[in-house]
Amino acid sequence: MKGFKTCERRLTHLLHSGIRSRPSPATASIGNMAPRLSDFEKGQIDALHRLCLTPRAIAARLRPRPDKTRPSHKTVERFLKNRGKKRVFKKHGPARTISPKLERRLIRHVITDRLTSAQAVTELQLACSARTVRRILQRSPEIRIIAQRRKFFISETNRVKRLAFAREYVHKPPSFWKNVIFSDEKIFRLDGPHGYNKTYQRMRGS
Repeated sequence: MKGFKTCERRLTHLLHSGIRSRPSPATASIGNMAPRLSDFEKGQIDALHRLCLTPRAIAARLRPRPDKTRPSHKTVERFLKNRGKKRVFKKHGPARTISPKLERRLIRHVITDRLTSAQAVTELQLACSARTVRRILQRSPEIRIIAQRRKFFISETNRVKRLAFAREYVHKPPSFWKNVIFSDEKIFRLDGPHGYNKTYQRMRGS
């Protein structure tokens, strides 16, 4: 027991009499967060842990920092617990609703079958919105988005038919028009584009 205490005193004296080094940038505090452990402090903790000391006793024996503070026993306990483990950072944001395999299938069907984003959601039974499908198609380097040209409002055939209809009823008396109900034609698109229709085409060379 006496030899163990002597060894402990020598190790503690060696740790506290080491060359003072400036803390690395990694040890600087970030906002209200505690500063990280330096390499020297990690070496101290490893050496004192071999003496079977508790985290609280290790934290009390660490050399003070330039700001007269020491790592807490919780910091020491966390370091000993996670020592040797690889730190994995979780990806921010919600989980992906479409896998990469399903994305490739989506792009292939949209190009081959000329599907819109809403039609792709319905036919492929995707668990996402049409806006998500459009984002996937927009960032894909394999396809390009082209706005279709608008057709004329009245074709040549309809123009002839409308002119014949107007000539037939242009000379009707007012009594005839009293029995006629006028209505305005309006198209309501519940599921479709309200402006230019866009198509997806495969890029050349892809």
